[in-house]
Amino acid sequence: MNTYDHNYCNKMLSHFKKQPMCKPFLNPVDPVADSCPTYYSIIKHPMDFSTMKKKLAQNQYETVDAFIDDIRLVAKNAKMFNGDSSIIGMSADDMIAEVDKMLAEKCTCPEEEWYFSVQDGSDKLSAHILNAPASVSFIPELTLPDNFDEELLDEEHKAKINEIIEKFVGVKIATAWKFLDRTNRSAILDILKDVTFPEKEKVEEEKKEEEQKEEEKKEEEPKEEEKKEEPKEEEKKEEEKKEEEQKEEKKDEDKKEEEKKEE
Repeated sequence: MNTYDHNYCNKMLSHFKKQPMCKPFLNPVDPVADSCPTYYSIIKHPMDFSTMKKKLAQNQYETVDAFIDDIRLVAKNAKMFNGDSSIIGMSADDMIAEVDKMLAEKCTCPEEEWYFSVQDGSDKLSAHILNAPASVSFIPELTLPDNFDEELLDEEHKAKINEIIEKFVGVKIATAWKFLDRTNRSAILDILKDVTFPEKEKVEEEKKEEEQKEEEKKEEEPKEEEKKEEPKEEEKKEEEKKEEEQKEEKKDEDKKEEEKKEE
């Protein structure tokens, strides 16, 4: 038996030794302790896992088939002494069914085993990727406050945060946040603890009010200009009136002078 097959048999034996259903097969039957005084009169070729372990260590198995024959012998003896329908007999059948399955999947060399293990892992990984949930996390994600507004931060808070996100200075905090690790995010949240941000609805209302005020101002500006223009027109009219009066007065004066000359 080569090294690969020897290791394969060792792994199989270790696997079954850990199974609860195989507990009756771990050691040789003790007629007194196990309360079966007639066991060795019925079973002429006893076999158990501890005996198989010794045979493996002493390289007494020439092939994997010889090793499997001893496992089948363990099952055969269990059914012969206890009966097919007994718990031990049914456990023996389950064990053989698993042995047959393992043999069907057995590789012939380490390289083949490696290839199939990689392929199996790749298939499982692909299945996980295809059926992956939107996000998986056992630790709550650290996020900025819902009503966070960078414009409301004072210079002191901005300076402290910039020290943490030095690589992203000049970039909006909300944008840089995506690229920060948990430690940096936690540090920034500590800085923001003493900062109170108004609720989004209030901020939006204030913005709307400011926009309305600006629109009203824009509407009032042309009216004010019109008002300014109105007095200008009145002034012009008054000036024109004065000029006409002055002309009339001058005419009267000229007329009086002519009359004086004629006299």
